[in-house]
Amino acid sequence: MAFKQTAGREALWKFAPKFAELNDDVLFGQVWSREDKLSLRDRSIVTVVVLMAQGLTDSSFQYHLTTAKNNGVTKTEIAEILTHAAFYAGWPKAWAAFRMAKEVWADADSIKENAPDVIGQLKDLGVKTIMLTGDNEKAARQIADKVGVDRAKGNLLPEDKQSLVDSIAKREVIGMVGDGINDAPALARADIGFAMGAAGTDTAIETADVALMDDDLRKLPEFIKLSKKTFQLLVENIVIALSIKLIFFVLTLAGIGTMWMAVFADTGTCLIVVANGLRMLRWRG
Repeated sequence: MAFKQTAGREALWKFAPKFAELNDDVLFGQVWSREDKLSLRDRSIVTVVVLMAQGLTDSSFQYHLTTAKNNGVTKTEIAEILTHAAFYAGWPKAWAAFRMAKEVWADADSIKENAPDVIGQLKDLGVKTIMLTGDNEKAARQIADKVGVDRAKGNLLPEDKQSLVDSIAKREVIGMVGDGINDAPALARADIGFAMGAAGTDTAIETADVALMDDDLRKLPEFIKLSKKTFQLLVENIVIALSIKLIFFVLTLAGIGTMWMAVFADTGTCLIVVANGLRMLRWRG
């Protein structure tokens, strides 16, 4: 094991200068606070390796992967780094780290062609939008400006997203759209959570209330329109049912109600309500 650790440490040296000089005690300790001479890029690399070696491949590990990406570590480099770090962590932990790295280094910054149109439709429906991301604040604002999002918050940990969603939920109804494991806490706290089914992680899909299986963002405004139309029909049916029953109740008190009227007030009302509800079959948004 000692030979493997030495080999892994020496292999990592090309990514983080001074890495090979670190002894195992420092490596498994708080190296990011004790090695002040490391650059931000090298410090983020060492931090990722330390967390992976300690088996801490959770949401905080994903945050530090994002930090490494923002500090200039490429997709190819992180793949080699995690491969060498497997000398310390072992392959079960390494596979978990690889899955997170694949998510972080995915082409997340590319904007879907229909994103601006979707945001515009949401605004037309009276929906305010805010983007929450673990990427840096500058990149978040640039993307938000391109697609027309009202607000953008960057450098957020999963607990930060959850806290922000919680504060908004106390004032108004909020929906959350996410696809990663780091979105799960916020998805759970939102009044309604949407998970991107094709690209989303299992955790996000299981936590969310709705899964968009084809990852088509245009389904969001369609979902809201459908919900509003469904609510409208429910209100109509309740009003129709109560109104008819109230009318026949008054007629009965007046002494002019008949058995056939009572049958119509019961069965007839059900048929009217069902017929009104069937109008949704023709709904096309």
